[in-house]
Formats: sequence, structure tokens, C-alpha cells
Amino acid sequence: MSTEILGRGLDYPYQFDRGILKTIEGEDSVKAALKMLLSTPIGSRFMLPEYGSNLPLLLFEPCDDQTAIRAESYVGEAVERWIPRIRSARARVVAEPDRHRLVISMTYTLINDPSTRTFVYPFYLQTG
Repeated sequence: MSTEILGRGLDYPYQFDRGILKTIEGEDSVKAALKMLLSTPIGSRFMLPEYGSNLPLLLFEPCDDQTAIRAESYVGEAVERWIPRIRSARARVVAEPDRHRLVISMTYTLINDPSTRTFVYPFYLQTG
């Protein structure tokens, strides 16, 4: 897999290595980009206010199938718009009310490799 195509960027969550922000490349940078995108509310970036996903809007919603359906839509829209290194993606979200979380499972292919990959992102909802 070509690093030039998939790029290099900062690890997310941000980490330091001997006082310097750690960078990653290739497929790891795609996974970090997914984590960053899904955890960033739209409007929270000063220089790029359109960046992010609507997933954080669900933070105080009930942990049920309706919320899971909305999450699938939000994830799909954000990935399609902001991560051009992913050629095709399909998100499936399952509500786990006993754990107060949505489990987002995404299968995707990269622009330079037709192999299917999986990304799992737990999104915890606030209770009470």
C-alpha cells in the first residue's frame, strides 16, 4: 500500500514521542482520520467550521434503534464528504442500551486497495 496516496498525519488522539507530536502514515492515518472526524462536532473548527460529523448531536439521545439509524446516516455523510482516501464505506450501528453506547462498525475499501477493512468506534451516550 502506497504511503504517498494515503498520506501522513498526526496520530489521534494526539500523542507525544520525546516531546514531538507523533505522526502516522498509510492505513493508520486513515483510521486516525475516522476517529477525529466522528468525534468532531460540525462548527467546532475555527478555520474549517464545516468539518466534522453530526454524531455528537446524539450525545443526549436515547440509546435505541432510532438513534442508531440516525447515527448510520451521520457517519455515512461525514465519511463521504471528508475522507476521500476511502473509496466505499458502509456503516452499521447497533444500540447497546445496557452500556449506554452505540457501536459503529464500518467496512470500507481504500482508494488504492480493494481489500475490505473494518473500523469499530464505540460512541457513548450520556445518561440521566
